[in-house]
This record gives sequence, C-alpha cells and structure tokens, in this order.
Amino acid sequence: MKVTFKTKRIFSMLLTVALMLSLLPGTTVSAAPAGRTKALDLAATEVEKEEDGTKYQTSGDIDALAAEGWAWYPNGTTVNGNTYPGKVLVLDGINLVTTAPTALTVPDGTTIDFSGTNIIKGGDNSAGKAYGILCGVLYGSQTLTINGTGTLNVTSGETSGVGTANDSYGIWVARSLTFNGGTVNAVAGNSEDGSYGVFSNNITIIGGKINATGSNVNRPTNGSVECAGAAAGTSFTLTGGTLTARSGGVETGGISKPDMSYALCYVEIADATDVIVKGGETVGATDTLEYVGNLAYGIKDGNGNPIYYAKYAVVTSKSNPDGDESVGAKSASASGCTHTSEWREVIKATETEDGTMAYTCTKCGDILEYMRGGTASTSAYAVFNQNVIDKVNKAQANETVIVNTRLWTSFPQKVMEAIAARRDINIELTYRLSGKTYQIVIPAGAAVPADVDWAGFDGYLAGLFGKTELKK
Repeated sequence: MKVTFKTKRIFSMLLTVALMLSLLPGTTVSAAPAGRTKALDLAATEVEKEEDGTKYQTSGDIDALAAEGWAWYPNGTTVNGNTYPGKVLVLDGINLVTTAPTALTVPDGTTIDFSGTNIIKGGDNSAGKAYGILCGVLYGSQTLTINGTGTLNVTSGETSGVGTANDSYGIWVARSLTFNGGTVNAVAGNSEDGSYGVFSNNITIIGGKINATGSNVNRPTNGSVECAGAAAGTSFTLTGGTLTARSGGVETGGISKPDMSYALCYVEIADATDVIVKGGETVGATDTLEYVGNLAYGIKDGNGNPIYYAKYAVVTSKSNPDGDESVGAKSASASGCTHTSEWREVIKATETEDGTMAYTCTKCGDILEYMRGGTASTSAYAVFNQNVIDKVNKAQANETVIVNTRLWTSFPQKVMEAIAARRDINIELTYRLSGKTYQIVIPAGAAVPADVDWAGFDGYLAGLFGKTELKK
C-alpha cells in the first residue's frame, strides 16, 4: 500500500505530540494491556500471568492491570483510593481470547467491576460445554455480581459431538446473577444442544444495558436468557436498565423448528406489574407482549393473540425505564442530541459467523446498541444458503457442486428450488450431525422436489438419496 505524503505528515505530527506529552511533569503515556490467550481460573488455587509465566496464589491480591487488564482482590483492600470489599475482579481493557472451552472462572460471591472496553472469549468444545464466564456448579448456591461503567463483551465457543448437554453459555451462574450497570454483551456460540447468552437460577437487573444472544442449536428448544438449573424456585427481577434478548435457530433431526426458539425461557418475573416487555417473532419487533405466567410459553401481543415463540424481547421497568434504548424513540445523549437512529452493518456475516449491526444516530453518530445476527443480512445461515444458490446457478452442465458445512443441517425452500431447476448438475453435500460426518449425493437427472418448506439433510434428503458416514 502506498503511503502518501499527507498521511506521513499526520503520523509525524501525532508522534511529536505524544513525545511532547511524555516530557510534561507528571504525564505518562501508557500502553494498552497485552492480550491474554490462557484461560483465567480464579476459583483455582493459583493462576499464571501470561506476561512472564509467574504463578500467583488466588488467596492473595494479584495486580495484572497494566500487563493484562485485570486485577484480583480476594480479601478486601484499598488501591489508588478505591476500596474493594473482597472477591472483586477488576477489568479495565482485558482482551482474553482463548481456545480453552471456559474463558473465565470465578468463585462464589465474586463481583466483577469493569470499565473501558473488555473482551472475554472462550474456545470451542467437541466433547462438552463451553462458557464465556462460569461461576459455580450445577445445583450449586454460587452468586455473581457484575458492575460497570464501560463495556463487557462475553462470548462462548461452539459445541458439538454426541452428548445430552453440550450447551454453550455466554454467562453461567449457578444460583444468582445481578447486573448493576454498564453495557454487557453476552453471546453464546452455536451448539449441539442449548445456546444461552445468560443463564442463572435467579437473575436481577438493577441497571445497565444487558444484551443476551443465543445462536443456532440442534435440540428441541432454545432460549437466549433462561432462569433454571436448580430445584429451588427461579426468579427474574428488573428494577432498572434494559434487557434485550435474541435467540437463534432450532433444528431437530435436520428439521427446522422456528416455533421452538425463545428469547426468554422459564423467566418468571417477580413483579410483573412494573415490567414492560416488547418484542415478537423478528428482531426489532415492538409489539407489547403481555406477561402471562412463564414468558417462554405465555406471551400475548397487543391484540391479545398468543405468541408461543418470541425470538426477540426487550424488558424494561415502568417505574425506572432509564436505559431503555432498544425499542422506539431513543433518549437524548449526554451531548444533548435527540437521537434519530438506524441500523447499519458494521461486521459482515460469513457462513460460520453472524454479522453485527450498530444502531447509529444519523445526526451525531452515537452508537446506541449492537446487534449480532437475527436479520437476513447478518445471519450466517442466510449467507450459507445464498452461497449454495450462487454455486448451483453458476455451475456448468455435468459439473459437481461441492457443499461442505459443519454447522448447518437443512436447506430452506429457496435452495431446493434452485437445485430442482438445475438437474443437469450433481450435488455433493457433506455435513456434521451429533459428532459424525455424513455425505449425500444428489445425482444429475434425479427428481428434486421444489415445494418443500424445509429440507433437513439427515431426515428429508437422506430419505430421498441416502447418506454415507465418512470415517476419519
């Protein structure tokens, strides 16, 4: 890439300013924390700093703010005028991206206090669960509180393989999870079983913007926010801030189940009279949803008609709606702008990763909310299907079109129509299901129905053309 003289001048000016600032008394220019690739387990007896490999006991204070963007204060202390009562994990610019299936583990009673922009991202798991943040064990009594003034982005990896509970969780807490402020974006990966942005027995939101997103699953049902996991009663309480929940797609046996995907699942609202729920079947829907018992199965729209699946839901408080910037008109910013906003694509979707939209003010440029997936332009599944259609349409006569996917297990009608219109080509489809790899060959000249709504690979197509398991 050619660097122009103007670009060089600007760079030189910025460098000069930085050097001058560094010479002023009491002024320092500090570098951003380095990224961390090792999982961080504060429930263990010791952890290792990635910077130098030094191991530290988790029973004592650990200051890795400058090096890695985190500090751990387990016993109560005062640092730089800030008093921490104990079991406080401070995050300020952490960039934890690991291949380990659990990125961050914290002990019972932890408070996460974050500022700035923070990233917690776990890896995939082919033989079990995946977690962005984990606190506790199933049926345990562990609690976690999350406070913040910045942004905390938490992402769990994908799960696959044979198993009855190979779930993916953005944030998983055994008994009670409380949000007090800041913006928390919790995204769960595609899963062989469940995909939950936020999961806990009891969830309390006092303030902040909580965005929970579930991805695509191969199981009977799915919910992006779920209150479950213990024999004791569950509860959901929101007294301030905003919860925005979005669920992914559901397939069972290769058959799409759009009516089994819930933004809110087993969410029993403690005080239903003070809560506003808006949403519907599509992202951005603004129907007023009447609370009737369990939100997973008892939602009604403004006309009293039941909605048994709402893939998108926004929950706010009537008495304290501060932070409601997810539905309808946007509030004024600190700069005084009365926002007029629109969704803009900021990250394009691929066949394996949903894209991201930003709700951006057309006047001042403020970004009020991010949304991952959920629309035709940001859906990884939509990109996959369009790529298949393009391959089929562009293929030469007698050519073999190769379709290879480890995530998707069905075609919608528009793909079947494209294949049915090109019976002069062969289709070689390779896919994964329940930890195994299969191949289906649709030969040229074979009749292909074009009027099927959804064609599951393992059910519908395998029944027509047979399948072969591919051994490693």
